Amino acid sequence: MLDALAHVMITVLRSLEALTHSYGLAIVLFAVLMKLVLYYPTKQQYQAMADMQRIQPELAGQIAIRILSALQHAHAPPILPRDIEPA
Repeated sequence: MLDALAHVMITVLRSLEALTHSYGLAIVLFAVLMKLVLYYPTKQQYQAMADMQRIQPELAGQIAIRILSALQHAHAPPILPRDIEPA
C-alpha cells in the first residue's frame, strides 16, 4: 500500500521536474498540489472539530447530571425490613 503511494508520489514529482527542469520548483509545486488535494478533507475535519467543540458543553452537562443522580441514589439511606412498620 505504502509502496504504491510512494511510487505515485515519485512519478508526480519526476513529471513536475521534467516540466520545470528544476527540482526546487518541482518540490514547491508538489507541495502546493498536495495542499490542493488535501484541502477538502482538511476542511471537513476542521468543521467536525468545531461542531464537537460546540456540542461538548451540552454533553458535559448531561453527563454531570447523570453522575449526580447516581451519587444521590448511591448515598440515599437504605430501607431495611426493620424500618417498615406494618399498616
